[in-house]
Formats: sequence, structure tokens, C-alpha cells
Amino acid sequence: MSRPSNNTNQALLNAGRKLLPKYGVSGLTLRMVATKAKVNLGMFNYYFKNKNDFMAQLLQEIYEDFFLKLKMDIAKEKSPLTNLTDVLFVLGQWIRDNRELVFSLMKDVLNGDKTVIRYVQKNFHRHLFMINDLINDAKKCHEIKNTHNYNIIPPLMASTAIIPMLAEVFKRQLGFSILPIPGKLVEDILCDQAIKERINCLIKGFHQ
Repeated sequence: MSRPSNNTNQALLNAGRKLLPKYGVSGLTLRMVATKAKVNLGMFNYYFKNKNDFMAQLLQEIYEDFFLKLKMDIAKEKSPLTNLTDVLFVLGQWIRDNRELVFSLMKDVLNGDKTVIRYVQKNFHRHLFMINDLINDAKKCHEIKNTHNYNIIPPLMASTAIIPMLAEVFKRQLGFSILPIPGKLVEDILCDQAIKERINCLIKGFHQ
């Protein structure tokens, strides 16, 4: 039977959330989390079955927070195209602000980490289906061309992810602080306005 949650339980999850972007699931140890949370290592056995159980709960908590942000930007009083654009913008902001975490999880997937792979299999389709439904709504209102969604979703998703993920690749793999360009230009590329402009450019290409 699972233990009742309390401040210690949440302290471990909070510590794991802070460390996960840097170390990923494969590089993060329970001892590191316990030290960060200032909790006795033995408390893991009390609240969680093992590392996989802890990581599964932590990853799901992160995803639910992310998914809630997406849902909050959908409103009936807005047009379907506006809802789609707003959701893509929130997605772009989240990827930019969490690019270190996304990069670490991508590495874990490529390295075959089963906990992360199960997490992706369980959740990744949820926001894709949300975007797919918003595209369908926009088509019904004749705001988007009636082309197959498989032609629309990949470039829209890429518009939110490619730039921040390239920034993280340059930072980690090539040793640049972020991108091999002046700091002010980096800020311009990753700012909210730039995210909106990239999304709007793609959306215009699919206008009816």
C-alpha cells in the first residue's frame, strides 16, 4: 500500500525536478536527490518503491503541469485559429524555458532508458492530439487549408522546438555558451516575440 504524501514526499520530488534537467533520468541518483532535499536516503524506500517509481511520478508531475498550461490557453470565445496559435506559443515558451530538461530526456530516450520511453509513450500523443483537434476546428471554420494534418503538424511543432533545442545542442555538445552569435542576437532569437513570429509565419502558409 502506498504511503500518505507529506512535505518530505514533495521535497524529494521538488529536488528531483531541480536536478533532472542537468543529469537526466540516467544520470540522476537517489543519493543526489536526497542530499538536495536534505532528506535521509532511507525515506525513498518509505515513499517510493525504487528509482523507476520515483522517476515515473516525477516525470508525470512535470507533464501534467505542462499540459495544464496548454489547456488553460484554449477558450470558446476565441477563434479556432487563435486557440491554435496561442497553444503553440505556450508550447514554444515551455520548450525554450525547459530546453535543458527536454535535451536530457531526448538523450535518455536515445540511450534506451525504459522509464523515459514509457513516459513518452504514455504522454507525448496528448498534446499532439490537442493540436490536431485545434487544426480540425480551424479547418471547419475555413481558417486553414484543407490539407492533411500530417503536412501541418510537423512544421508547426518544429517552429516551436528547433531554435531552443539547437541552442542547447551548441551549449552542451559544442561548448558554446549558447549559440556562436552575439548575446543580444541570442536573446532576440529566443524571446517571446521571436517565438510568435516563427509560429505566425508557418500559420500564414496554411491560411485558407
